[in-house]
Amino acid sequence: MHCRCGGAQGSGFESQQPTVIPMKFTGSINNPEQRVAYFGEDIGMNSHHSHWHMDFPFWWKKDYSGDKDRKGELFFYMHHQMVARFDAERLSNNLPVVAPLDFDERIVEGFAPGAMYDNGQEFPVRPDGVMFRDLPWRTIHEMKLYEGRIRDAIAAGFIRSYDGVAHLNNSRGINLLGEIVESSEHSLNREYYGQLHNDAHVLLSKVTDPQLKFGVPPGVMEHFETATRDPAFFRLHKTIDNLFKLHKDLLSPYTREQLDFPGVRVEAIKVVGLSKASTPNTLITYFDESHIDMANAVEGSGTSGVDIRMQASGAARTGQVLVARLDDPTAGQVVLLGVISRCCKASCKATPRRITTAAANRTCIHVIPGRYTRLRGTALIGHERVSRYPYSARITAAGCAVVSRLNHEPFKYVLTINSARQTTGVARIFLSPKYDWFGKQIPYNTLRWGVIELDRFPISLTVGDNVISRNSEDSVVTIAEPRSFPELLKDVQEALKGNDEFVVDKVSPPPPALLPAVLRIVDERFYVCWQQLRHCGFPHRLLLPKGKPEGMTYRLLVTITDFQQDVVSTQPTD
Repeated sequence: MHCRCGGAQGSGFESQQPTVIPMKFTGSINNPEQRVAYFGEDIGMNSHHSHWHMDFPFWWKKDYSGDKDRKGELFFYMHHQMVARFDAERLSNNLPVVAPLDFDERIVEGFAPGAMYDNGQEFPVRPDGVMFRDLPWRTIHEMKLYEGRIRDAIAAGFIRSYDGVAHLNNSRGINLLGEIVESSEHSLNREYYGQLHNDAHVLLSKVTDPQLKFGVPPGVMEHFETATRDPAFFRLHKTIDNLFKLHKDLLSPYTREQLDFPGVRVEAIKVVGLSKASTPNTLITYFDESHIDMANAVEGSGTSGVDIRMQASGAARTGQVLVARLDDPTAGQVVLLGVISRCCKASCKATPRRITTAAANRTCIHVIPGRYTRLRGTALIGHERVSRYPYSARITAAGCAVVSRLNHEPFKYVLTINSARQTTGVARIFLSPKYDWFGKQIPYNTLRWGVIELDRFPISLTVGDNVISRNSEDSVVTIAEPRSFPELLKDVQEALKGNDEFVVDKVSPPPPALLPAVLRIVDERFYVCWQQLRHCGFPHRLLLPKGKPEGMTYRLLVTITDFQQDVVSTQPTD
């Protein structure tokens, strides 16, 4: 995001006018990687990657309170899904799947972050075609040795630990492998296997000043909050992912008995968009305009209010153009408000700032910053069920960034499953592109490694045909939009006043009416939390790849497995 804000007289901050900063993705149309910048630079994607590493920090020791269960396995799963999603986005934009990095080869894609630290220093730019170079504390030769030792361990089927060996070709192997690849404090032998993932991030970050001669600040790859912005992030993780694939391919195949769910068969699969105009088995993606509040990031956004008087002739209706006058003496100008697109606030998909109007008999008006008009100020867009004007309100002037983000029409899965007996199963839904970059159909043996997990949930089956409907917004692999900073601040202030309790992640048991029958059947052995607010997770907006304007064919894969075989823990965990 490009953002430089000064304090010159007459600026939006001086006059306390809401200010909109157009946000664009880095690069230009001359760079093919620009086509997928919307994915890697998505703020929700950045947050997901950052929060995961905060929840599972590499420095976390086993003797600390709070067990990081299966940390190495989750390291593999999270990054594997990110790479699979990135490959799908590349195919959606007529690009080949991402190629792995090699420490002996040039880093083909450069990257210009277009961002700066709060002290004014720019994030360094990496030109095209640079080579990896030694750091004072880590050489490229050492990195190749560490990767070679990990490959040897995978081929041999065991890891050399400090006091013996640990076998990989069992259910614990993927976790042990993840712990040495990252590597974390859980690694069984960090001195021998190094920290391939962590050091590779630093090597990419410092590639333009490897000997620290010029005092160049760290690059985006050295921060979890910004790493996914760099195309090299996904190239590095394709290299890491290939190590895990090598391990998986050397494991003994599952037997039919291990995978089969006798008497249960998937008869039909359908996806249906929730809009009335939707076509079955056709999913719609689009880019929406998102407003990111900058009050906690941009110096100079004030806290004093600006009086707004809104006027309109006649009755307000959908499609009406409204006009507002800024009564602030430093502004003193009429600003176009825009067009009411919806009269029902419940259906408004904007991220609003709620403002209570002066009149006691009125509801809240949703006010969000809009785009520039020809005036020096900034347009405002209002959404409200309104009856008459004028009235006035008072808002706090602040800055925001406007960015286009990938989103999709909500949809539901409709599964028809036949069962020969009453039982409980677990449904898993996966998505994968059907054709590769060359337009050839992807074989199932290749496709299986690149599938995107869309959802996973328990189901209760009776004898005969069972029609299961599942809303896409209920996916367990994604999270809704997190609380914004103003919302977070408001929640804290309400807690300080004693009006509410502030909890970072609100978790409580679901209401009984929301419990599906399956949970009532197995409630003694199955525990579910109703997660109201969760900071770590893949953004729900990015559940689906972009696809193409003319349409793009995907395979939707559904498996039903035996719940009794899948259940792992019967106790609630933090």
